[in-house]
Amino acid sequence: MKRFKIVGLCLMAAFALSAVVASSASAAGEYGTCLAGSPVNKPPCGAGEHFTPFASPEMVASHGLTEFTLENTEKRGIKCGLLLDLGTFENVGGVGKSDDTLTFQNCTPIEELGTGCTEINPPKHEIVGLVLDEVLSETKAEVKIDAGTPTPFDVKCLVGGSLVDLGGVKGAAKGKVEGDKLVFTKAEGLMFFGKASTITGTNLTETLSGMPVFVN
Repeated sequence: MKRFKIVGLCLMAAFALSAVVASSASAAGEYGTCLAGSPVNKPPCGAGEHFTPFASPEMVASHGLTEFTLENTEKRGIKCGLLLDLGTFENVGGVGKSDDTLTFQNCTPIEELGTGCTEINPPKHEIVGLVLDEVLSETKAEVKIDAGTPTPFDVKCLVGGSLVDLGGVKGAAKGKVEGDKLVFTKAEGLMFFGKASTITGTNLTETLSGMPVFVN
């Protein structure tokens, strides 16, 4: 969620994604942040900053910086205006790994999903599920939907006054690590409504005190 606290529609995440931690990674795979002072380090830290590992497991939370879109080859899918990850500890299950519960909010159908769908999961219009995040390299992270949970990221559509269950989202998507962000650009690997789908959106992870999280 880790700078990735993905997305996940991740689903949409993830959908993956926190979350998602977007970050820079090395063989050491230490989670930390950038602080002013010396010694000055190379990226991900900026000028006059140095990478400082967390002294103990740090609780982080992530949120989407952009709209998240889950779309299939027919240009049908779902758009969600907000992604929230309420928080998780880094390095759950190993260095560079963690798990996150993602909530996609303000979700609407694209092209009525080809079913006449007018609303997604009314009345809240939210899609919720658990994802497993892993830093793969300095520039790549993966968000995998936890298939062990009951119907992850379940989607119900309002069609002609009745709710129609379209099922959940399956699979995993890889995003590009850009500093403290995790960026998905038509990332493949997800299945929704029986069709291969891609996810697009950008996620950011911070400590609960608002400090950006990196992996170095």
